[in-house]
Amino acid sequence: MKPFADVCLVRTTSLSGGVVLPLLMMLWLLSACGGKEDPIPVPVLETLPVDQIEPESAMGGGRIISDGDDLVTEKGLVWSRSPDPTLSDKHSSEGMGANTYQSQINNLSPNTTYFVRAYAINSHGVGYGNEVIFTSHPPHVYDIDGNKYHIKSFGEQVWMTENLYVSRLRDGTPIEQIHSNTQWFQATEPAYSYYNKDEAANKLLYGALYNWVAVESGKLCPVGWRVPADADWLTLEVYLGMSVDDLLLFDWRGELTNSGGVMKSRGTELWLSPNVGATNSSEFNGLPGGYRDLYGSYRDVGRYARWWTSTEMDSLMAISRRLNHLRNTVFRGQSIKRNGYAVRCIKERNG
Repeated sequence: MKPFADVCLVRTTSLSGGVVLPLLMMLWLLSACGGKEDPIPVPVLETLPVDQIEPESAMGGGRIISDGDDLVTEKGLVWSRSPDPTLSDKHSSEGMGANTYQSQINNLSPNTTYFVRAYAINSHGVGYGNEVIFTSHPPHVYDIDGNKYHIKSFGEQVWMTENLYVSRLRDGTPIEQIHSNTQWFQATEPAYSYYNKDEAANKLLYGALYNWVAVESGKLCPVGWRVPADADWLTLEVYLGMSVDDLLLFDWRGELTNSGGVMKSRGTELWLSPNVGATNSSEFNGLPGGYRDLYGSYRDVGRYARWWTSTEMDSLMAISRRLNHLRNTVFRGQSIKRNGYAVRCIKERNG
């Protein structure tokens, strides 16, 4: 049946003397109105937002709104460096059926803008969704000292997968490297050290241990990056599978979901045995770099990974995270600001 908008309505008109149009004229008018063909019913679909963006891959998807009253025999994504990609460009295939789907976008070039559309095929042809534009990430990020860090997407977030070891704030201000225990305790300006004062052994492996004044400066991470807040860590933990029932506790959380295990590096070369639950399936690469306490002592290398958040509790305490070799969980707690903890950076949404 033709859509209502395509129906041609004919009204007879009387001539002088009340004569009605002859039947032949009526039939001619009706045939003239019937000349418009229905559009071919190819699938109608929506292209979903792109996330999990990496230097060489990303995740997209499509939602089929209408299958055109016909079997969808193939669906997927098409992408290109030019607008309006088609099946003649790079594409993926996710099989038959008119369901919502996800699809991997592979073989990308780092730091490059791409155009992507969902597609679906039925016996009448190919339907394309709206166009989504995204840019693949560069393979690394550099701090003001020129140090290079690997990065990874977790949903809509992008994190460093290594601990920071920069010696200057991003405005060029030097951060004092403090060896003296007394000076560490008394520090009121941004400061850092390396575990056991051994830069050669620990800088590249575990990163630096920063006091919270350095975090509070807002200038510790590279331009376009920042120290993650407690809320950023919560988002990451949910993405990695932590139950919402555990999420807001100030305690060890995520035992049933192995939330700490997926973030810890594997094995017992660096972590002390038994390194419970460690799979590093998230590729977060949590390492047991220990910490420096407020009195200047170095503690717990091999046992704990500890990171600052940028979220302050009060004048003395800030929220932090910990992993431990005897647990498969993540500790959310309060820590004394004079302690020295590792720092990860997260990319600003508009960075």
